Amino acid sequence: MVRRFQALLLAVLVTAWAGRAAAESCLTAQRFDSLSTTQFSLPQGSSLSRLQIQGLLLYRELLAGDDHYWIGLELVEPTLSLDGQDGSSPVYSVPFAARISRGTGRVTDWHYNANLKPDDRDKLNGIYQTLHLNPAPADANPADYTLLEADTVGQYRARYVRLPDGMRLRSKEAYTRLRATSGSTFDLSEVIVHADEFSFQGDRCWHTEVSGRSDIELRGGSDLSIRVRQRLLLERSQQPIPASARLPELPLNPLEWPPIPDELIYPPEPREPLATVEDFLRELSALESASREELKAFLYDNDQYLLAIGEQIRAGLIADDFERSLLLAVGQADTAAAHQLLTDLAVDMELDDEARFRSLMALKYAENPIADADLEALFGYAENVELAGDDAEIANTAMLVLGIIAEQQGDSDFGLALSEQLMTQLYATTSDDRAAALLTAVGNSGNLELVDGVSDFLERDDNTLRARAAEALGRLPSPAAEETLRDHLSSEPDTGVQVATLKAMGRQAMSSQSVDTVMEFAARDRDQQVRRAAIESLANQADSNPDIKPKLKQLMRGERDRRNLQTLMHAIY
Repeated sequence: MVRRFQALLLAVLVTAWAGRAAAESCLTAQRFDSLSTTQFSLPQGSSLSRLQIQGLLLYRELLAGDDHYWIGLELVEPTLSLDGQDGSSPVYSVPFAARISRGTGRVTDWHYNANLKPDDRDKLNGIYQTLHLNPAPADANPADYTLLEADTVGQYRARYVRLPDGMRLRSKEAYTRLRATSGSTFDLSEVIVHADEFSFQGDRCWHTEVSGRSDIELRGGSDLSIRVRQRLLLERSQQPIPASARLPELPLNPLEWPPIPDELIYPPEPREPLATVEDFLRELSALESASREELKAFLYDNDQYLLAIGEQIRAGLIADDFERSLLLAVGQADTAAAHQLLTDLAVDMELDDEARFRSLMALKYAENPIADADLEALFGYAENVELAGDDAEIANTAMLVLGIIAEQQGDSDFGLALSEQLMTQLYATTSDDRAAALLTAVGNSGNLELVDGVSDFLERDDNTLRARAAEALGRLPSPAAEETLRDHLSSEPDTGVQVATLKAMGRQAMSSQSVDTVMEFAARDRDQQVRRAAIESLANQADSNPDIKPKLKQLMRGERDRRNLQTLMHAIY
């Protein structure tokens, strides 16, 4: 349970994302020491976990543009102590960067020097966010002001005080709204801030000293509570930067950083396979009631025998419930043999549709590159123009899964090449259904280089294709996509496509011109669904663009639709 809530632990302690204009040529080193104690309490008892992270934290200013700048951080040679057991984690030593808007002071993008898992990205983000300050609004007293900020737990009220000696104090006063936790194992119902105060001193580059403590309690259903106490100390260091540090030698543009090999961040454990494939199948049949972790460990040790599972499934020798959990565990194994097995099953038209669909759902867990032969099999299957019914649906699902895999690969060579293959397939297909699936897949990939290609499909006659193209652009946040969506919205005749375009614009960082355009579609003489989509799109901008709140208040006047009122009130207050 401690690991499950590790990301939540970090999230509770972070501040809102903000920044100040970067000075030139700053590279500083700070001694970093964070001690967190987490207490899990249930009616039947409680448990305590203690995590200490120490190291030399490097701060470097990177590439700067007119409207944003990048800063980079690296925890050099970090040491970890969990419940008194010393250790290390390569994840914490990965350099990472944040792109910060000069206008809002908020982080608009993250970049990492390795292909990290989502939870591990959150760990690094948490280090940076804990140390970052939000600037005072233009109309506020810079010596004492209060802001509404947000983290992954919810929205809270923070107070900033500047003392005469230049020291700044930041305190988290109370949470005013919690984020929905649907689908989470922890049903968050209340957050209590027992204490939270940090002091900051700095120079023109960054902090010279930070210290403070936090004591925050999360309460959920079944009388479960998680109380996190943190002590943090950061001090400028004059010691030479170790030769092992990566950040000082990386390019100024984080997008040009060569990634650290996966095996250096996530070194595999030695496998201990059984003697024969017959032994493997015999042991496998006895694992129907095993836990997920036991099953995953068994498959890891016996990776060389995974292809034998395919023949067992084809012969109907694996029960339906066990097949579901088995294929999921195979997908999470994320090895070349696992990818091959799942691909073979997915494109086997003699196999029942349920097993094929489960194989694709398992394949979406792939975070490692997929072999060319497996990609060729999936793309080749999708190119079959004679597919119909469930076979066609499976082909569409395969393309959607490949889009998810491309997104998980980030900006790696494999991820970019895979997203470009999806784009090539999109241009080549003669099926509107397949094109719709491929548009979603390309959007899921997150490859911003494909914005122009996706935009071409906004000109198609088919309403569904135009809507899917708009949705895909919404998942490709960039100035080019935002401008394309705005221009298309003004000329789109179909209300359903207008709704899709408005929702997509809500996922973008809208310019003032786009805000004005969407405001026109929020007028009361518009179609009800179009109005609702416009209002929701504008409300989505409230956290990142405080200047939009007066416009939202304007929309509230005389609004009678209950759902629209709730949307507007949540965004404003």
